[in-house]
Amino acid sequence: MATKFSSITLKVLLLFGFMGACTFLNQTKNKDVMEKQGNLEVTVVNAEKQPLADVSVSIAQSPRPVADLAALTNDEGVFSFNGLDFGIYSFRLFYGENEYVKKVQLNKKEQRETFVLDD
Repeated sequence: MATKFSSITLKVLLLFGFMGACTFLNQTKNKDVMEKQGNLEVTVVNAEKQPLADVSVSIAQSPRPVADLAALTNDEGVFSFNGLDFGIYSFRLFYGENEYVKKVQLNKKEQRETFVLDD
């Protein structure tokens, strides 16, 4: 005996099938994006390799547009940004009266760098 579906039931079933396919594709896309992202931790030091606290850091250039991200180094001279796309970044750093620009090629899931600020 054949089961009859009303047109509304059929539309609901098609809608849920479409939503399931979109969810699957979105999860796959998100996984691909996450595999091409990394976390960057940077230690900022002076010429004598002493950590510098309270250095203002912002992203000046990035592979893709990002929200205005800024940070201050902690007492150990460290700042970090998470979930950045792989690629080349320029960071603008302000310490005292001086401005510095440093570049980084982010290409690892967990990457550590050191920026030396020479006067």
